[in-house]
Amino acid sequence: MSPSRRQLNTLLGTSLMSLSAAPLALAQSAAQNPVGASGNIGTEDVVCAAPDGATLLVSVNTLVMNRALYPGLSFNAVKDLTSVSQTSWRQLLLVTHPKTD
Repeated sequence: MSPSRRQLNTLLGTSLMSLSAAPLALAQSAAQNPVGASGNIGTEDVVCAAPDGATLLVSVNTLVMNRALYPGLSFNAVKDLTSVSQTSWRQLLLVTHPKTD
C-alpha cells in the first residue's frame, strides 16, 4: 500500500524540520507564544529578529489573510518570511449568509 500525498508531506515536513533544527538542538532554546492581533504580534517579532535561523514561526492560515484584513501592517509575510516546511494541511472555507447581496 502506497502512502498518501498527505502522509508523504507530513513525513517530508517532519524530516526537514528535524534536519533544519539539528544545529539548534545544541543551542539554548525557548518557546514564546505572544497572542493578539490574529498572530500579527508574533509574526512581527519574527520578521524583526536577527536573520540567523534561530527564530522560527509556526503560524496558521491567518498569516496570508492578515495582509487584506490589516492593510497597515509593518511587514509583508510573503516577502519578509521564507517557508521552511508544510507541517499540516487543512481546508479553508470562505462563507457568508445566503441572503447576502
